[in-house]
Amino acid sequence: MKNANLFLLLLSILLLGSCTANKLEELETSGYSTQPQEVNYSIVALKNSSIQVKGDTILNAVDYRELVAQFNEEHRQDFPKLQISTLAIVPTEGQATPMMTIRRFDAFGKAEAYAAKLEKYLAKAAKGQASVYPITQDNYRNLIRRRDIGEFEKFYKLSTD
Repeated sequence: MKNANLFLLLLSILLLGSCTANKLEELETSGYSTQPQEVNYSIVALKNSSIQVKGDTILNAVDYRELVAQFNEEHRQDFPKLQISTLAIVPTEGQATPMMTIRRFDAFGKAEAYAAKLEKYLAKAAKGQASVYPITQDNYRNLIRRRDIGEFEKFYKLSTD
């Protein structure tokens, strides 16, 4: 019985190490970086299918923009001088993810705190139709270049586990 328990313990350690190695490999090959930076943003991926997009321009996300502006006004003491811009990530013709970018935070931790608070606020106000993520400036540029919000979401979830 003692040998069986020892075997199970060793097997668990090996499997845990394998999972960690796989996770590290996925993070390294994702095209995104976990390195801290001085300039950070938060992004809001809008999941509402009624939002119209033409090219990489969002045509009717005013309600969401107003919600974020209202949130920013209510929290301006904690997060002063934030700017909101909108764009659409278009990986292929006819498939677009409307997105808002909130600029700029001088530390990733501030962008992370902002994203967490805004996500809770939007979960109530927008009925969970938006996901909010902190993102470094380099990862933001990479996201725009790669045009795949799902790929970034996967990276973000892996990096925060």
